[in-house]
Amino acid sequence: MTLLGFSGLLNTICNISLGTFVFSKNRKGIQNITYFALSLSIALYSFGYFLWQFANNESYALFWFRILVVGIILINVTYLHFVFAFLGILERERKFLIACYISNSIFIVLNFSSLLYTRLVPRYGLGFWPIPTSLFHIYLSFWFFQLFYGFGFLLKGYRKASGFKREQIRYFLMAAIVGFFGGATNWPMWYSVHFPPYTNILISVSLGIVAYAIVTHRLMDINVAVTKTAIFTGVYSIFLGIPPLLLI
Repeated sequence: MTLLGFSGLLNTICNISLGTFVFSKNRKGIQNITYFALSLSIALYSFGYFLWQFANNESYALFWFRILVVGIILINVTYLHFVFAFLGILERERKFLIACYISNSIFIVLNFSSLLYTRLVPRYGLGFWPIPTSLFHIYLSFWFFQLFYGFGFLLKGYRKASGFKREQIRYFLMAAIVGFFGGATNWPMWYSVHFPPYTNILISVSLGIVAYAIVTHRLMDINVAVTKTAIFTGVYSIFLGIPPLLLI
């Protein structure tokens, strides 16, 4: 298994584990539901990433690459959905969110229609990578727009909040920065830039931050009673590749 393939597998396991845990704590809570949707989106991307890295021919690689791209497309809109729910501004941003879901649905169709990239080619011994089209350039701009739009609201919420809520926002903002940075390091390879995206594994590290915030600051109003030793063991285990919920 390659290091990139391992990062996909680890990210899949950790996201399903933490997402399921959060959802199980309150199946009717909008924060829990939207975080679970975000976790499943990342897991879909990561599982496709894992199997795409095993491909030894373009046909097999293309199938799983299309799956991982669907995950990529869903990640940002579910991330926005969670951010709006987390900050209590979901109703205010509902129309914008609906527009984002519609736009992302169009990009999913373009993905399966082979209009975002023409084909996959082997690059630098790191698997099969796409040749992007002009439509993909538009999507990538939209991807960054959604990312920074959500970051903007998190920063505003952090400045206005106080006490426990301020700390919760701070930790989720840190996790989002780490996770998105890890995933975004894949983009250079789309453009034939030899930049091995080994930091893709930072997606799992970001979950360690979320898990720590859940335990220490009741992120998403989840109350988990553990000792300080368990906290540090759980966070440290993220860096060793152990799914966090096996320790909570």
